Amino acid sequence: MGERRTTTLAALGRIAVGKTPPTGRAELFGGPVPFVTPGDLDGRREIRATARTLSEAGARAIGGARAPRGALLVACIGAELGKVAIAGVEAAHNQQICSVVVRPPHCAEYVYYDLSARAGELRGAAGGSAQPILNKRALGEVAVALPPPEVQRRVAAILGAFDARIELLEETGATALALADALFRAWFVEFTPSGAPREVAALFEGREGSPRGPIPRGWTVARVGELVALDKGLSYRGEHVGEVGRPLVGLGCFAPGGRFAAAKLRRYAGPFLAHHQAAAGDLLIANTDMSQRRDVLGSPLRVPPLGEPVIYSHHAFALRVTAPGDGWRDYLYLALLADEFRARAAGFATGTTVLALPRDAILGHTVVVPPEPVRAAFVRQVGPLLARVEHGRAQGETMAGLRDTLRSRLIAGELDAAAIVA
Repeated sequence: MGERRTTTLAALGRIAVGKTPPTGRAELFGGPVPFVTPGDLDGRREIRATARTLSEAGARAIGGARAPRGALLVACIGAELGKVAIAGVEAAHNQQICSVVVRPPHCAEYVYYDLSARAGELRGAAGGSAQPILNKRALGEVAVALPPPEVQRRVAAILGAFDARIELLEETGATALALADALFRAWFVEFTPSGAPREVAALFEGREGSPRGPIPRGWTVARVGELVALDKGLSYRGEHVGEVGRPLVGLGCFAPGGRFAAAKLRRYAGPFLAHHQAAAGDLLIANTDMSQRRDVLGSPLRVPPLGEPVIYSHHAFALRVTAPGDGWRDYLYLALLADEFRARAAGFATGTTVLALPRDAILGHTVVVPPEPVRAAFVRQVGPLLARVEHGRAQGETMAGLRDTLRSRLIAGELDAAAIVA
């Protein structure tokens, strides 16, 4: 692969520490400029959209704390320390993130793939105890072993092809889930039975009053607590978490939008009770959020088929269906993804630094209860869409494993990039 040369990030380009405009000035926020914070470094290779934005005045207020497209973004403080992404667009970033602009002829994407496998090393280089911080100087001293520029570009292209495929699978899954959500809204919010058989559509006729407003005649309304029981997950000791044992679904596995973040799955080898277990298809819901964005709090998750039961942590509840009939888990999954429940969860959040969701926020939420034939027909239509979501997730996980195996060997110079077809 050619001679490798060791250098430092500071020698590779310009490092800049971010900044936040004065938070008391509302006119500096909510504009067209993406504002990257550590929560945006969620596993995506490129950051093109952010949870927060700045106005043009806000961007001017932070001066040079803007990253051009293609710059590396490195989280340098807090729980996200060591996470790396690439700026997919020009963006501002706060003081918890440093941007690294890699100068030609070196390849920023290659440096990204090098650093993305070294989060533990970056955390180890951080100073501080209560709140570890990787300052600009320490980040600049991080060593990087580089092959010739043409090899860097070849390695980045190979690994980038895997990431492009993973991103396509994620987009396909997101589209399928959006279609399922749209179907749920049509049938159970607007009461328009799109695609329903004639005999099922007939069950949507007529209207009568209910606590949720007019609903089809013969339907009812129930609290979620009348349909399920809640179990709280395991409060575990860190010494039992590692590389062996049962899969452990923790808070990190809950991604916004009802997605399962497989990369955050850990293993647990300690004691647990029967109700701390969940099987494939079981419904979990996050009862905690470490951020103030409330995008995970109250988010539901369908346990994927992992070949064995999982343990879920105390940051989640399991919804155990008690209502008679089939299809309730898929129905409730989509009901809890709906905007109405998302707003309810945000409103019920307690706490300042760490947000918590009480049981009553879930159990007291009301949903329409359609006749059994309606629910069965809905599950038949939505089932293939949810299966497509799971299929894409599983394929993406396989692709990510292959990418990571290749990455370690390519970055270490153990494989000849020229011999691999991207």
